[in-house]
Amino acid sequence: VVVATRCEFASSRCGAVIRGSLTSATFNDCVFHDNEDEGIWGSDGSRIHLHGEATAIHSNGRWGICAWDSCKVLLHLPSNHNTTYNNGREDRCTHNGGTITNVPT
Repeated sequence: VVVATRCEFASSRCGAVIRGSLTSATFNDCVFHDNEDEGIWGSDGSRIHLHGEATAIHSNGRWGICAWDSCKVLLHLPSNHNTTYNNGREDRCTHNGGTITNVPT
């Protein structure tokens, strides 16, 4: 279990990598930007929770949030919150059972 609050994940290959069915990460008011590939990469059944109005995932080389292989990304933010923007390929990417879901706040 990882919990990060008011952190910046920038200028790396991937901002944060969360993998494994027993792995959970919660990010509160964190910013993921200017990474070579993804802002957040989740895979292999991991669970990722994003909270806080200051949360932003932008200007990454490929994807903002990428959920692969049954990873579940839960955005605990209003649906109109501009969470992911200006990423190279797509702001949100899912593959092979991965999901990215807004949870009503």
